[in-house]
Amino acid sequence: MKKRILQISAGILAALLAASVPLYARYSDSISVINHLATGDVNIRISELEIENGEEVSYQNPKVILPGDRISKIPRIECLAEPCWVRAHVTFEGAQERLPGLSEELIGGINEKNWVKAGDYYYCKKRLSRGKHVDLFRTITVPHDWNSEHADQAMKVTIRADAIQAAHFTPDFEAMSPWGNQEIELCVHEAEGEPEIRTEHLKNTVEYSGDAHKLVAAPDDFFKNIGTLMPGDTVSDSVEIKNTVKRNAELFFQAGYENQTKEQLELLSALTIQIKYAGKEIYKGALTQDHLNKGISLGTFAPGQGGRMDFTITMPSALGNAYAKRDAAVKWIFKVEEDEEPTPAPSANPGSPNPGTGSGGGPSAETHSSGAEKTAPIKTGDDSAAGIFACTACISMAAVIFVVTKRRRRRES
Repeated sequence: MKKRILQISAGILAALLAASVPLYARYSDSISVINHLATGDVNIRISELEIENGEEVSYQNPKVILPGDRISKIPRIECLAEPCWVRAHVTFEGAQERLPGLSEELIGGINEKNWVKAGDYYYCKKRLSRGKHVDLFRTITVPHDWNSEHADQAMKVTIRADAIQAAHFTPDFEAMSPWGNQEIELCVHEAEGEPEIRTEHLKNTVEYSGDAHKLVAAPDDFFKNIGTLMPGDTVSDSVEIKNTVKRNAELFFQAGYENQTKEQLELLSALTIQIKYAGKEIYKGALTQDHLNKGISLGTFAPGQGGRMDFTITMPSALGNAYAKRDAAVKWIFKVEEDEEPTPAPSANPGSPNPGTGSGGGPSAETHSSGAEKTAPIKTGDDSAAGIFACTACISMAAVIFVVTKRRRRRES
C-alpha cells in the first residue's frame, strides 16, 4: 500500500509540473553587411599640342627654327582623378653664352583669366575637375637677334606641373605664395583606368520582420553613399533599424574585418569612425580596434519600434600620397534575439503520447526555415508561474507525507 501511495504522489507531481510550467521559444538570427571604403587620388597629365592646318595635333620634335619664328606649342594640363588645383613651372635650357635671351618672355598666349604668376610658378585660378583641362600657353617666339652664330644649337623648354587636392584647400591668389608652404609629394602611382564611383544616395535599413524571424538589411553595402575619401574628409550617413514583429526583440551590433592585406589594414587603422545610436555614442576610434569585435546591445525593441544608428568616418588631413587609391572592407554584423510568448503545456492524459516530445519523452528541438533554433527552456525571471508551482508542489508533498505517516501510526497501534 505504501508503494501505491508514492506512485500516485509522483503522478500528481508530474501532472502539476506539466500544467504549471510555461514553455518559451528562443529565436536568434544574424546578418552581416560588407561595407567598402576607397580613397581618392590627385593625378594630372601634361600633353603637348600644336596647331597644324588649323587643327590641334600632337607636338612633334625636333623642329628647325629660325630667328623670329613663332612656334605653336600648347602645354595642356588635364585632371585625371579628384578635383584639384594646379600650378606650373617653365624652364628654358641651353648654353646661355651660345643662346642668349632665353626667358619666359618668349612665351605667349597665356590666358590671364586662368593664370596668375607668383614667384617661380604660374598658378591656375580655376579648379579642375575630373576630365577637365587648362592650357598654359600657346606659342614660343625665337629671339629676333639670333643669327648664324647661333646655328646648330638646341633649345629645350621644360614644363613641370604640380597638383593639390581641391577638397579642404583654397589658394590665396593675392598672396606671394598662393599655396602657402604646402609640401608637394611625388606621385607614387600611375592612373589605371577610371576609378569606381559608388555614391548612390540609398537609404540604409535593418529590419527584423516576418514570421520567419529573420533580419533583413538593405542595401548590401552601407558605405555606398560615401564615395571616395580624400585627406581631411569627414563623411556621415545613418542606418534605420526597426522591429516589425509582434514581440519584443533585442538587437546587437558588432564590426570586424577579414582577409585584408597589409595596405588595407593600414588604411583601416588610419581612418576613424564614430558610431552613435539614438544620439548616444557607442564607439569612436580606429576601424581596427578590438572593441568593435564585441557585441554591443542596441536595446530591446518593442513591436513596431525603430531607431537610427549614425556613423561618421574621418580621413586625417595628414595622410599623403601613399594612401591614395587604396580600398578596404569592414564587416558589420547585426544579431537579434527574441523570446516567443509562452504557450500552455499540453495536458497529461495517461496512455496518450505527449505532443512536442521526441522518442525520448523530453522536449524536442525544431529547425525553422529561418535557420533559427527553437527550444523549450523554462523561462527565467518570471516569478508568478514559478511561485505557483512551488506552492502547489509543497502542498502536494505535505499531503503525501501526512497520509503516509497517519497510516503507519495506525498499523503500529
